[in-house]
Amino acid sequence: AESLAEYLDIDFVDTAEPLDLAVLSQQCSEALPVGYSVTCMVPREAGSVSLQEGVVACDWLITLEGVSPEQLADAVGSTLTLPSLLVERERKGQRSTDDVRPAVIDLSTASVADDPRPHLCAMLATNGRGLRPAELLAAMFPALDPVDTAARVLRTRQLIERDGELREILPVDPIATRAPSGCA
Repeated sequence: AESLAEYLDIDFVDTAEPLDLAVLSQQCSEALPVGYSVTCMVPREAGSVSLQEGVVACDWLITLEGVSPEQLADAVGSTLTLPSLLVERERKGQRSTDDVRPAVIDLSTASVADDPRPHLCAMLATNGRGLRPAELLAAMFPALDPVDTAARVLRTRQLIERDGELREILPVDPIATRAPSGCA
């Protein structure tokens, strides 16, 4: 999977001078491989949970292959109305059948410029055992191989819950202008 929403906690040794986050961001970007850059850097409040510990959901834009727009629309509609959605999984060598419907927060279809293939927008919970995009596709299209069906899997946002609402981890959305249109 690709991602436009990666976050990293960095702890620094106390310094006599305050850090210039703009300079530090530029220096970190220069140290990354070509094509990667630091888009935002903010201090974390002392004692707060790490960014990844706070994530409760992710938005995904999934480009589908071998599925018509009509099949996708039907699958989205039926999945959202199901009271349960069973998925067989294997984790740590143990097979189980889980009801993953509570992990499907939202589903919709999208059109993406210059790509006629159907696109699935999915907001999936990460807490508990969470739900992976491939597991969602396996449940929505049981007759298809989810690896072959997912031509591209792109995480566009990671979300935290504050005051009962889901929101971006950082108050400013530095990647919004780079995210493909179509999903909220």
